[in-house]
Amino acid sequence: MVRNMPCKRAWLLLAPVLAVAGGCAAPGSGDGSGPMPTLTLETVTLRMAADVNDRWPVPVELVRVADPAAREQLLAMNVDDWFGSAGEAFRVANTDALYDAWELVPGTTAGPFDVRVAGRYGGVLFCSVRSEEPQLAVPFERDGEVLISVGNEGCTVAGGCASRRAGLLSVSWGGRTCTGRMMARPARPTRVREVTLEVARGANDNWPVRVDLVRTPDGALIDDLLDMDTEVWFGKAGEEFRNANPEVRFDSWEVVPGTLAGPYDVRLDGRVGGVVFCDTAGSFGPTELANDTAVVVEINAAGGCAVRSGGRPWSW
Repeated sequence: MVRNMPCKRAWLLLAPVLAVAGGCAAPGSGDGSGPMPTLTLETVTLRMAADVNDRWPVPVELVRVADPAAREQLLAMNVDDWFGSAGEAFRVANTDALYDAWELVPGTTAGPFDVRVAGRYGGVLFCSVRSEEPQLAVPFERDGEVLISVGNEGCTVAGGCASRRAGLLSVSWGGRTCTGRMMARPARPTRVREVTLEVARGANDNWPVRVDLVRTPDGALIDDLLDMDTEVWFGKAGEEFRNANPEVRFDSWEVVPGTLAGPYDVRLDGRVGGVVFCDTAGSFGPTELANDTAVVVEINAAGGCAVRSGGRPWSW
């Protein structure tokens, strides 16, 4: 069960009833140093595992403000402050802010909820899980279609697009849109359509080899991937990257040594960059794809990983 109260504030279980607009009020400029960059949220989905928070419901609230000083005030609060008298005072003093509140029950996924608004806002998230120390406010810095996951340590925000500020590009990717997202184009775009995998006998001590192809239209994310080594990608950091960037295209295979697999059709529309990771002892980092239409990923008996052209280059 989940309760979404974006326009009528009715904290029957959590706080006194307040007549405050939430997600419906017009933006105000405030008394801070000026408006913040636009937070272009579209939808919010909330997810909570069954065994979280001792199986008690968790109140979650997204607060958006146009004034940077008001956002700094929110970031200085913890959840006890926000769901107590300090939060009450803030709502009374900031009726032009936007308030979206939910109460999430363990073992449920709720949404997506449409939270689109016009105006320029910065966001802060409060998530009141049971803990020895009250949870701090979480800066909300993702655009588009966003996932909020509730865990015993509080809330994490993933999905959508990171609120970058490095060069303007509007993105539509895999059904998810991030209009106005700021990002850099990939320096070396690829148009690969086919991937073949060739693993030598005895490679990887005769254990199956995992190969990941990662593609994105965001050049900054390609740079992040090129900074990772193989062990990092196939560990916790790689998992966090995948969870935080579901708009990125991930193709993954597991190949038994001594086999030739493929070709696999991996064609995509659009200008993207791409890298290949091979999970072997002899592979120490990713290989960036060139502008080939087909590639062969070769893993030799020593575990070394190479990508060679298997088709004509693509002319942009």
